Amino acid sequence: MPPIPLATSTTIEIDQALLEVLPQGLALFGPDGRLYGWNRAFHEMAAVGPLNPDSTLKDVLRCLPGPRGCASAAEWLDPLWSGERRLPLTRIDLPDGRIWEVRLNPLSDQRMALILTDITEMERRSRHHSRLAELVNLTPLPILVLDPQERVLMWNRAFMTMNPKAQLELGIPFEDMLIRYAETEMSWSSGDPTPDWVTERLSQHRNYRGPFEEIMGPEERWFLTSEHTAGDGTTLIMHLDITAQKRAEQAALQGRDLADKANRAKSEFLANMSHELRTPLNAVMGFSEVLRDQLLGPIGDPRYVEYAGDIHDSGAHLLDLVNTILDLSKIEAGQFDLTENWIDVAAEIHSTLRLIDMRAHEAGVRVKTTIEPDMPAFRADRRAIRQMVLNLLSNAVRFTSVGGRVEVCLCRRNGRDLVMRVADTGIGIAAEDLSRVLEPFFQVTAAQTVERGGTGLGLPLVKALTERHGGTFALDSEQGVGTTVTLTLPAERFRHAKTGRA
Repeated sequence: MPPIPLATSTTIEIDQALLEVLPQGLALFGPDGRLYGWNRAFHEMAAVGPLNPDSTLKDVLRCLPGPRGCASAAEWLDPLWSGERRLPLTRIDLPDGRIWEVRLNPLSDQRMALILTDITEMERRSRHHSRLAELVNLTPLPILVLDPQERVLMWNRAFMTMNPKAQLELGIPFEDMLIRYAETEMSWSSGDPTPDWVTERLSQHRNYRGPFEEIMGPEERWFLTSEHTAGDGTTLIMHLDITAQKRAEQAALQGRDLADKANRAKSEFLANMSHELRTPLNAVMGFSEVLRDQLLGPIGDPRYVEYAGDIHDSGAHLLDLVNTILDLSKIEAGQFDLTENWIDVAAEIHSTLRLIDMRAHEAGVRVKTTIEPDMPAFRADRRAIRQMVLNLLSNAVRFTSVGGRVEVCLCRRNGRDLVMRVADTGIGIAAEDLSRVLEPFFQVTAAQTVERGGTGLGLPLVKALTERHGGTFALDSEQGVGTTVTLTLPAERFRHAKTGRA
């Protein structure tokens, strides 16, 4: 039924239309305790049957259900009857699941207002928020939640642990929160907490382009910050602690720097020592050559001549080793300069083959050569090219058994890059040693390898010299089958026959 119009009052006039738009149920009682006005919401919520101005406040209250644990409304009306004329805010749980908030407030002139508010939805949201807050608190990641207006909506314990001095309060704007951090000198960035930093951090939030790194908290720990915005504009900000990873990276960088410094120091030391060794070695070789060739006359016992020859050969071997170490050291130290000229690579290979033919013949190894004809001049360091070829051929012959073969191939790949390939049918290299044989001084420990000698410097030097020319080095080997080394040098080093340019 429609509500009864409010009674006329000489002291106050209340607009009935205004009462009707209120979402709460409202009933007004005069100084005599009798009902003189109510709105439709009160009538529908209370469902107390017909209301009329003769109903008293006590009659209306007794018709309402009591709070949980009370048999009737009478049990919670004592404050009213005792003369206080005010009831505490009371919650009533209805059998149908709805929840009311009941408030009785005094008005002017001894009048009273009874207000019924349906807080069912608010309670549901509150319980949902509480469950969500509990879950967020259980999360070990520091979390901050902002509403669509960039106001702080929620945070968890981990966030407070990260910033124990953070002055957070519900509803504070994100910008104000950042300013508070700056004022308390909280370190959220690699720089000082200044207004410029606040502006930059706000820009990162408002123009979010993906996770970014920050330093936060009194211990200056590293965090990876990511933001996720929901459809309603709520933003979840999470911080992943990456301190251990960052410190490991810094330690690795420091270790790499120390290793580089140590390597440079080693290379410089070897380069200096190599120079110091070459002078006396040249003297040893020179004097031993005089004795071997008896340039100053016969020396008597022929065994002296033989010994002098051994001294000269040993000195030559040692000088070759020193030169190789010197070259490697210079390359590692970045001090090796190529002396480039136009050379005939095929001629250099033939010249080197003549040096190795005798050794191959004595080892019972056949050497086959395939060289592409009419190859243009090539710009390179002549000594480096000859050393690369000599090292590869020496290794191939040394590690190939009697009856085996070595093949040397020189050609252009698709008419462009220069390809130099040396393949043998020797003992090969085990798969686990393939990468290590390119380390200076490394030698495979197999008995058949050790007895064949070598310094372990040949392949590393060839690789370094190839790369110094802008080329690539490829090693393919199978134990018991053989080894193939392929050097590829860039086509731009060829002299073009028509233009004459490099």
